[in-house]
Amino acid sequence: MSDKTGARPKTLVIHIGDHKTGTTTIQNALAVGSIQLHDAKLLYPAKMNHNYLTGFITSYRKGTPLPKHLEDRDGLTEVAAQIAASDADYAVLSAEAFENIPAPEFHDLVETFFRGCADRIHIVAYVRPHAQRILSSYAEQIKIGWYRGSMQEFFDHNLQNGRFHYAPRFAQWRQLFGEDFTLRPMIRKELKNGSVLDDFAEVAFDGRPCTVEEFEPENQAMTVRELALMYFLQGQFQEQDPWLRHTLGWELSRQLDRSRGDSEAKVRKLVMARDLAEAATAAYRCDAEVMDAEFFGGLARCCAMRCATWKNNPPRARPHWIRASFSAPNICAT
Repeated sequence: MSDKTGARPKTLVIHIGDHKTGTTTIQNALAVGSIQLHDAKLLYPAKMNHNYLTGFITSYRKGTPLPKHLEDRDGLTEVAAQIAASDADYAVLSAEAFENIPAPEFHDLVETFFRGCADRIHIVAYVRPHAQRILSSYAEQIKIGWYRGSMQEFFDHNLQNGRFHYAPRFAQWRQLFGEDFTLRPMIRKELKNGSVLDDFAEVAFDGRPCTVEEFEPENQAMTVRELALMYFLQGQFQEQDPWLRHTLGWELSRQLDRSRGDSEAKVRKLVMARDLAEAATAAYRCDAEVMDAEFFGGLARCCAMRCATWKNNPPRARPHWIRASFSAPNICAT
């Protein structure tokens, strides 16, 4: 018997991202009940995700007033109380924005607010190979209107600030949470049944029998033509609040995705030019090798292999300009 939560042990799963690793699909599936455990109860205390909790976390960390738009939302204390009061065997919090919180600070949050509401706290993360992550994050930033430069400039900026050097960041998470930290490679052939939903259910719920209903993936990669439209439209709203641009980008991308016909299945998607792909391989090779050795059993089929693939067989560079003013020579399509 657990002194904390009752007769059956309770696990709190905190899904921390990363961005661009199927988080939206996982969150949608959890929100609508598409994952059903056969012999255990599951609690997902959110209508969509828990990214809004970062506002409460910032207020707690910096001792600043809570933003007004969050005053009527359940905060860290309320969510923890809801989990503690539930008779669920598993509770899940999911927010890709947690990726941006340093592991020591997140560990402090867990110990302060959530340690007493569950018998085990399991941190689950997915990571995408470097070149893929750079490409997808760049497209996402264009979509939501938060970045206006070229892919080369985006690459240079993030190389300088270390955002995509994974190994030091994940080493901290593992050091602090030990065996209760699980990192999975976001590579389809490495996922259970090639599905991020099946894989998440297997990892998060300890392999318990479950039914995972088919769920349409969201936040899919946009075509070059769609990104061109986004770039132009977001250019008209640069003086507006960033979150307005974020909402505009997401809602328009959903409509475009729904209206995309079968004939557009092979429409050009954004890829890297050869020189940038080679630069990414060189810049992140050491980090990829450490990730493979430390987190994925030294299997070259994971991050290091995928980085090497870009170098050995990079996309063909056939420039397809989004706009003359885009200044993005690394936008190309196969």
